[in-house]
Amino acid sequence: MTCRRWCLLMAFVIFSMNVPAPAYEGWFSEESRHFTAYFRDPSARAEAEDVLRAAEVFRDRLNQKWKPFRPWSFWRQGGPRCSIYLFQSKRDFLETTRRPSWSRSAAVDAEEKIIALSRDSPTLMRAELPHEIAHLYFRQWLGVSGPVPVWIEEGVALAEEELPADKLDAVLESRIAQRRTIPMKELLERTRLQDLDQNSVALFYAQSRSLVIFLTERFGPSRFLALARLLGRKTPLTSAWQQAFDLPFPGFDGLEDQWLSHLAR
Repeated sequence: MTCRRWCLLMAFVIFSMNVPAPAYEGWFSEESRHFTAYFRDPSARAEAEDVLRAAEVFRDRLNQKWKPFRPWSFWRQGGPRCSIYLFQSKRDFLETTRRPSWSRSAAVDAEEKIIALSRDSPTLMRAELPHEIAHLYFRQWLGVSGPVPVWIEEGVALAEEELPADKLDAVLESRIAQRRTIPMKELLERTRLQDLDQNSVALFYAQSRSLVIFLTERFGPSRFLALARLLGRKTPLTSAWQQAFDLPFPGFDGLEDQWLSHLAR
């Protein structure tokens, strides 16, 4: 383990999670080719092995999907593994990470690849695990130092989950019928979710996922990813849109009309 990786892990443990270092002594671990799973209860070893197998399958799937747009494979053999921390419960996860009450998982660092998950989530294998791996994959693929807009981050990760999106689709359909969706300008300019309640987060997730799918289907994944990279490099939205799609930005209202028309088909 490199000095930087060790320091980052300690910062993750001590500062981000607000717990003393001794609380993390005695964690058990299992390794696969690209991942290391950490867990507190020795009886969770078999579950950790299941998580590792699922993570490898999902990693391979992502690598094949995005390979045409990236000249090298993701998480090469011989590089540092992705660390997956399996917390005993959602309560344990929340008390340790100080995440919002609606959260069950987190991708902590893209470069060093650290993920935190709640063991007791019924959707761990099909939602949280692929969601957080997709976050790390997407950030590394872009290769930008700045933050990517939240709607893109979450929309891409949600689109990679293996669970049907019935609940999010129902939320979105209801709000569209009520004409109570998030205004496009607010959606695209939001920089954090921690101050939102669970219902507001669900709507943000639903709209972000839908918008990412719309843009990917309309312009193709290569152009959409070019937009994400430009925005991650702090290119203004209007300029990034023109460069990525070779079209002028239609304005927030115009984009919303195009998106809604696409959904109405």
